[in-house]
Amino acid sequence: MRLAATHPEWVLGCGDEVWWSRLAQPTMHTWTPSARELRLVEKSLPHADSTPKAVACYGVRLRATPTTPEQLWLRFASGQPVSALTRQFLTWCCDRLAALDTRALLLVWDNASWHTSQ
Repeated sequence: MRLAATHPEWVLGCGDEVWWSRLAQPTMHTWTPSARELRLVEKSLPHADSTPKAVACYGVRLRATPTTPEQLWLRFASGQPVSALTRQFLTWCCDRLAALDTRALLLVWDNASWHTSQ
């Protein structure tokens, strides 16, 4: 981070993604009285329903530089955040940064255990 501060043509950012599904069941734990069982209903999609099953949101927060203010960039996409969508998002970020004469993006991204994208 200190190194990025010494290069005005570099940008330091933090990125992440999240997604919501209207069909996937959450992993959850619960306690109920023994007389009442918790019942989850399996959701299914009618064949005629063409709306996306899920929506993904990618975001990156860019630290302020001497020439640009702090920024938050968001992009939404249909479906889960898979490798192809991640690459599209990063390409979009790099294209925007190139237009701002930025030479490098130093991006902090989590490596959470539930991420399965390569």
